[in-house]
Amino acid sequence: MTPVRYTLETAQQALTAQPFSRLTGARLTARTESEAGTATAGLDINFLRPARGSLLIARATVIHATGRQAFCRCEVYTSNPANQREHVATVTATVVRSAHSTLPVQG
Repeated sequence: MTPVRYTLETAQQALTAQPFSRLTGARLTARTESEAGTATAGLDINFLRPARGSLLIARATVIHATGRQAFCRCEVYTSNPANQREHVATVTATVVRSAHSTLPVQG
């Protein structure tokens, strides 16, 4: 099986194909390189306050990665027309690589 390479364009198409994404007007504006063949092993979302405003901004980072899994954190903010941001949610996730591929190990 040939692994799928997701470009920004194909990731945007996948997001647009989701009915909830269309309903909410979600957009993907940037992505970093990654490989296909992952599954979410754990996901924890802490909602800090109601999201008010016209735009949500999510910034995700990899906290630590091994050959099989990555531990990630995402901070979600609202932004209003005055460009003021308010922290509305914190997400942590564990992503596991399929048995046929590996994640790059952070040094």
